[in-house]
Amino acid sequence: MAVRGLELSGLRLTTSAAALLEKKPRLDIEHFVLRLSRAAVEALLPPGTPVKRVERLGGGAILLAVETRGLRATVEVRPGASREGRLRLEVVSVKAGIFPIPAMVWTAALRSAVPRRPGLLLTAENRIEVDLRVILRRKGVEIAPFRAVRVGEDVLELVIGDPPVRGAEGNR
Repeated sequence: MAVRGLELSGLRLTTSAAALLEKKPRLDIEHFVLRLSRAAVEALLPPGTPVKRVERLGGGAILLAVETRGLRATVEVRPGASREGRLRLEVVSVKAGIFPIPAMVWTAALRSAVPRRPGLLLTAENRIEVDLRVILRRKGVEIAPFRAVRVGEDVLELVIGDPPVRGAEGNR
């Protein structure tokens, strides 16, 4: 599936010849920057998700159109990188039409909606955290932690790992 509006840069990964010969490739992803347009974020949403549309990317936030159990709402999420290197998604507000939904209500809904899966956490502060290291390790991929997440006008940028140091061996 081709995804428009997706740009990958600065990819740095390693593997071993032994793993390749055994046909059990193991990748160690050290760094990359992934830039996604609104359309690309929508295209990458998993089937069955309550998120129906990405309304807007900008101002450090993502505005999502959500529908679950026949209820429609607009959810404002502020993404970031946690200290532990996870993708952090903080729900800032939820509105049904022009009416704000109280935090106590959407917190309960969030707690029941977030599936219990390895690498997917719901913190005490009601933030969803995605640990790609846990998720991808099961597929034979080691990945560096999230370092930064930025939202600009119609672009979501994810930075994994540290960029190479200029002048370091192999970066000429």
